Amino acid sequence: MKNSIRTTLAIGAAGVIAATGVGCASTGGSGDDAAEGDYIAVTLWRPHWAYDAYDIKDLEDPEGALGQTESIYSYGRTGFDTDYPQASQWISDFAMSSELLYSLENVLYNENADAGVDEYPGLVEEWAAENQEYVDGLSDATTVGGDQEDITIGVFNGWPEGEAVSLLWEYVLENAGYTVELQYADAGPVFVGVSQGDFDVTLDVWLPLTHESYVEQYGDDMVELGAWNDEAVLTVAVSADAPIDSLAELAENADLFGNRIVGIEPGAGLTAAMEDAVIPGYGLEDMDFSTSSTPAMLSELARSQR
Repeated sequence: MKNSIRTTLAIGAAGVIAATGVGCASTGGSGDDAAEGDYIAVTLWRPHWAYDAYDIKDLEDPEGALGQTESIYSYGRTGFDTDYPQASQWISDFAMSSELLYSLENVLYNENADAGVDEYPGLVEEWAAENQEYVDGLSDATTVGGDQEDITIGVFNGWPEGEAVSLLWEYVLENAGYTVELQYADAGPVFVGVSQGDFDVTLDVWLPLTHESYVEQYGDDMVELGAWNDEAVLTVAVSADAPIDSLAELAENADLFGNRIVGIEPGAGLTAAMEDAVIPGYGLEDMDFSTSSTPAMLSELARSQR
């Protein structure tokens, strides 16, 4: 699974799914036949490496339709903190700024976009060497102590910040003597896996909005390990030179964007926010809202920068 995810990220528009949404017409195409505009509008989120890689800006959201700034939490299975008291404490103390995360994501997904998954550990090791003081502060021992030795981390498909920090913790924990396995799945199955004890921990839980329903459903069988980033936000991003700065201006300038907004997965919380709040809230019903996958969106964003 890990290998297939890396292949999808590299090639872009794979596995496109058709969906019908509320408000704008939702389509499953990758955009090759879509109307062309001078600029591009995509659904995105911060922190994300695309902000380092591409010349884009966020549109202001004066109505707050995309919701408030969120925090990114780590959650473990029930008993994780007692089976892994040392690792649990390290992860609970973990904090990472968006700028530092961007630099790690940039190494993995932008500067080395053609790297295979087997090259990730080496890239993380190189990044760690350049940020040695920070990485050394993530742990305070070189042995597993009284912890169990094997740790399985559940990683959301298509969430680069979660994959990046999971790879970082794989590096930190393995250097301390643990055996670490990363298992990839969509968000729902990861929450199920953690709650049932199939995964020991996951590091990419957005609260209080994006993953609220999952935590409400499975939270009694998980243990919260704290937030490591408090700057997470859902966005609509456009070309940096686009002549608008707010979602309130998008409808009247829709033709400049090919009358289209490029979305991500149909089932994503960001997609639901677009369909339920942004599109009706800003009168965008006449624009095409294309949903397929995060890699497809990033592929279109990359093409728009050429």
